[in-house]
Amino acid sequence: MLSSLKSQQYKTRVAQKTRQVIAFQIREEWFALPIGAVHKVVPMSNTYGDPLGSGMSIMVFQGQELGVLDVERKIFGKPLPQENLLLAPSLTADTDTDTSFSLLPQTETPKIQTPEYLIILQNTQGNIVGLPIDSSPLVRRFPDSSFAPLPNGFVSQTNIQCVHLLIIRADYQPPLFVLNPDQLV
Repeated sequence: MLSSLKSQQYKTRVAQKTRQVIAFQIREEWFALPIGAVHKVVPMSNTYGDPLGSGMSIMVFQGQELGVLDVERKIFGKPLPQENLLLAPSLTADTDTDTSFSLLPQTETPKIQTPEYLIILQNTQGNIVGLPIDSSPLVRRFPDSSFAPLPNGFVSQTNIQCVHLLIIRADYQPPLFVLNPDQLV
């Protein structure tokens, strides 16, 4: 009796197809990329060539130039405004008296996060770009039944771009917005 129950549970588990994604958080929203579009995830290193903050820079990766896209700007549009910045003195290591200034409040610690990881993404045309993210990405598997189309009017009424599906999880858990690699790149 027990073995037939186990075999029935195994059959139902095997019968349901799943999809694997890389999940990460930006601005307190969860996003996902299909695992097949992710070439590699590496620690973030220095980027160059975007002094005015246009949203596209380059970095050297494995001896070649790699375009790095500001994924937050691509998804949400313009970056969040820097609030509560005051001119406050900053300390330098080589002098006792300081004449330089910092744009950080004197009594608060900075809340600006720097990207820690780079998701190297490849679209269906074979173009490769890096997406810097602040937190450690997670590999997750979801049943096909969890994937749902976006509600009507979502794209035209919200500021979130490049999303083409939702992953609906259990009640009271936030959905994951599935990004379209072709729209990102």
